[in-house]
Amino acid sequence: MKQLLEVIDSAKSLIDENEKYIIFNDGKAIDTNALDEVEITLNEAIDFSDYLRKNDTDLEKLIDQNAKVKTLVSIKKDVDLKIIHVCDDAKYINYQIDIAKRLNVNLTVVYGYVVNDAKIKLDVLIHHKSVVNFREYHEFSGEAKINTSFYLLRFNQLNYLSLENNSNTNDLTLNMYLLQQDISVSALNVAINESGKIQNQNLNVYHLHEDTASNFNTYAIANNNSILNIKNIGRINNGCPRCDLKQKTKGIIVDTYSNIEADPALIIDENDVMASHGASIGAIDPEVLYYLMSRGLTKEASEKLIVEAYISPYFKDYSETNLGKYILDKIK
Repeated sequence: MKQLLEVIDSAKSLIDENEKYIIFNDGKAIDTNALDEVEITLNEAIDFSDYLRKNDTDLEKLIDQNAKVKTLVSIKKDVDLKIIHVCDDAKYINYQIDIAKRLNVNLTVVYGYVVNDAKIKLDVLIHHKSVVNFREYHEFSGEAKINTSFYLLRFNQLNYLSLENNSNTNDLTLNMYLLQQDISVSALNVAINESGKIQNQNLNVYHLHEDTASNFNTYAIANNNSILNIKNIGRINNGCPRCDLKQKTKGIIVDTYSNIEADPALIIDENDVMASHGASIGAIDPEVLYYLMSRGLTKEASEKLIVEAYISPYFKDYSETNLGKYILDKIK
């Protein structure tokens, strides 16, 4: 119990003054100061088949069957909210976030104290005419499998940022379902693999209605004999004209024995659309490295400086927060 309390205190150190928060342990909310803005209920789930009929993956089925509780976080008011997960024992975590219509929400989700192997499923429903800034940070020491899905209704704007800095094998799946018209999604995913192991990312955007737009950028870094596999799928269904889909992956391979595999794919079943994708993977530019070293920096310091500049978009307007400082300290 003492160790758990110490972990909770560490989690609270990531919360800024006057910031609303929820702390989860084993999938249950154990501490919050946000009850005026949110409602937290157990085993009362959204039926997403009301919005989209699809076949669940094996991982989704496994989590649904084995999670001891399912938590629903209903956001009712404009709020800056941080959700921090502490996993003491549970291997299956299943929760949902329901964001009401016409809200402005800044939401940060942190998996920073998950030491055991974990399988996590998060479903987010954003009702119409809401603007959501959603930031994720993953720092797993055990093996992790994460399935995050966004379901967006009409006139929504989602700005999504994610940083993966895990020290073990992990599989990340991110799905964005643009279900109705006039939805705009801007996504930035930063993946750092220095674990010496294989990490996989599957990043999927589905345009299921006309007049929707998405722009998905991934920045990947591999070092210390590590492998990153990144698969992007962008899909525009038949009968969904005037969609705009962009996706791009850039990767830096820091050492000789690491590798990044990028597999972007577009599945377009409609003519009146705009779509593009691309991938650029390579080592650090030797001329840039030479220039920095000629200014007195060591090779290692030069590489760190280049990597920090590379991932700096994640920290825009964020580096002075408690969580931003913590992350910068961890990746230096």
